[in-house]
Amino acid sequence: MATLTVPDLPEDARRTLEQRADRNGRSIEDEARAILLQAIRPAPARRVGDELAAIGRSCGLTDADVEAMQTASAKRPVAPIRFE
Repeated sequence: MATLTVPDLPEDARRTLEQRADRNGRSIEDEARAILLQAIRPAPARRVGDELAAIGRSCGLTDADVEAMQTASAKRPVAPIRFE
């Protein structure tokens, strides 16, 4: 396992790290490790359906609105796009 030294860490940053470690029940080293690992992990993949649902919620779209749109679209089907 590698060792990492952080020279010239400001005292207020060390105190904040120590307080955060205490809150989380970890040593300062374990807290620093957790922060570093969280920072370098790739963000979870965003799913299109979840993003569209979030947009709908932010606009105040309700389940009743979605049902009304589905009913309206079922009455007049749309022809598929042709790429010829």
